[in-house]
Amino acid sequence: LVLAKTNAIWIIFLAMIIFGQGYGGSMPLRVAIQRDYFGRKGFGVLQGTMLSITALPGALGPLFAGWVFDVYGSYYPALLTMTLVYLIAVVMVSVAKPPKK
Repeated sequence: LVLAKTNAIWIIFLAMIIFGQGYGGSMPLRVAIQRDYFGRKGFGVLQGTMLSITALPGALGPLFAGWVFDVYGSYYPALLTMTLVYLIAVVMVSVAKPPKK
């Protein structure tokens, strides 16, 4: 979201720092939470499934952003759309409860 309306190079560096901390910090936490919720028995299957599911948006996201730029002449609508998707994911994760054992 920081990148959506920037005209200064220092804001890009700020966005990289924020993204790096958020993404880099979430990776080990996600794996730890996944293990706590589901145990070690099916960890590999669950990890593979989750990574397979996230691969599609990861591959299509840049194509979507490029298409939006071609149509609108700006990445702004794509960045706002992706921010909305992330916010929906945050809400979904926040209300998720551990599975019953």
